[in-house]
Amino acid sequence: MTDSRTWTKQQRWVHWSCAATALATLVLVMVGGLVTNTGSALAVPDWPTTFGYNMFTYPPSQWVGGVLYEHSHRLLGSLVGFLTILLVVAAWRWEVRPWVRWLAVAALVGVIVQGVLGGMRVVLLRHDLAIVHGIFAQAFFGLVVSLWVFTSESWQRLPGTARGTSDAPISRAIVLGIPVAVYIQMILGALLTHRGQALWEHVIGAGVVASLAVVVLFWVVRKVPEIPELRLPAFALAGFVCLQLSLGSMAYLWHFTQLHNRLPYELGLAILAAHRITGTLIWASSVVLALRSWRAWSPSWGPHVAFAEANKAWT
Repeated sequence: MTDSRTWTKQQRWVHWSCAATALATLVLVMVGGLVTNTGSALAVPDWPTTFGYNMFTYPPSQWVGGVLYEHSHRLLGSLVGFLTILLVVAAWRWEVRPWVRWLAVAALVGVIVQGVLGGMRVVLLRHDLAIVHGIFAQAFFGLVVSLWVFTSESWQRLPGTARGTSDAPISRAIVLGIPVAVYIQMILGALLTHRGQALWEHVIGAGVVASLAVVVLFWVVRKVPEIPELRLPAFALAGFVCLQLSLGSMAYLWHFTQLHNRLPYELGLAILAAHRITGTLIWASSVVLALRSWRAWSPSWGPHVAFAEANKAWT
């Protein structure tokens, strides 16, 4: 019979697989933003090959200019796909909860669809597919972050830990609504980046997300201080939102004033890249906070397998 220590170690492999996939996806999103901001989306005109080469054998000496960004993006996409395959294997080998296993399969389907969307953007020369590609990348990232939460040890500690409060329904609506607000904000950001549309909607959305982050931070600190698992994502969300407001203001000045003519191009590129990656971190923080909060409120939510039952599964 497998003891609890061995089972926990096996489960950690699944958790680490999720963490590695999420981290690689975060880097992929950042490089994808550089592809967009440098106008390198069509620097490589063919797909899945790279100037006729197998993408894995394309000579590094030719990674110059826009090709460097686009080709690196493709290779990182392949890495994320490989890590997702490992995640599925680990989940089906060591994860005892069927719903988590199938979520891992959904992630694999998602990364395949994402790769095809990126390829079709090149082959069909459809600019609208770039918007879909970018937004779907965030959805995939959110799914992988969710798997990271579900496979963590803290997930086992959270059921029923939140105390009942008179404002519980309102608090739940706000906490669970933050990921929705953030995702809509990212859609508006994609429209602004690729089409130059929805500027003021994006500005208003920033105010909404910032307001929700302040309210949730207050709720976590004042109403449920007994749940440490909620404090880190709440403070991270608030911190990233503050940073994002500053980066958004600088991005606005860079795009819509003459500032870009006075400062180095590399500085503007760094501002835009930081703005995108911080938005992705806000998205991740909101997903972690919402899932952990729901788990703390609802001990019966989702199929739950205790450690003792899991041990029996590997006898």
